[in-house]
Amino acid sequence: MTAAPRERRRRPRSEDPAGDAFDGETRHARHVWTAHPAREHPGRAVAGLALVAALAAATAAVGGHTAWGIVAAVVLVCSLSRFFFPSRFELDAEGIVARYPLSVRRARWDELRRFDHDGEAGVLRRRARPSRFERGAIPLDFGPEPAPAIEAIERHLAAPAGPPTADPAVPVEVAS
Repeated sequence: MTAAPRERRRRPRSEDPAGDAFDGETRHARHVWTAHPAREHPGRAVAGLALVAALAAATAAVGGHTAWGIVAAVVLVCSLSRFFFPSRFELDAEGIVARYPLSVRRARWDELRRFDHDGEAGVLRRRARPSRFERGAIPLDFGPEPAPAIEAIERHLAAPAGPPTADPAVPVEVAS
């Protein structure tokens, strides 16, 4: 006797072509996008793979065994995983979830104090001022169409998100 597969229930929502979804319970927009830098920059991807192969071959030659080359290639590809593999970003009324190939980072909007970006990529920070001791910053890649993602982040940072749990006297800075 086999069990029937469970169905996942989802709240009904309407979606627009920009990737925003509005659920029926809140007025806050949900924005989702995927960034895959290797697909967007194929020349850089080929150059990166050639460099990984060359360094792996050099490591195998110096180490005297093919296994060292394989280990070097795996370590290099893992360290460059955000470039070679897609990352998915989800914004909703509560916060942001960044799903990278080897990790997931989450933050609530009331925890974030600063948004820096250059039009192609950005970072959400938990401190209002730069610090070398900052932990928990969320690096972002906006993909081929950065404007909708940047606008959605700025909209969420500017919108009040219910009762504040952080110090309301600390402003959120948006730098471009």
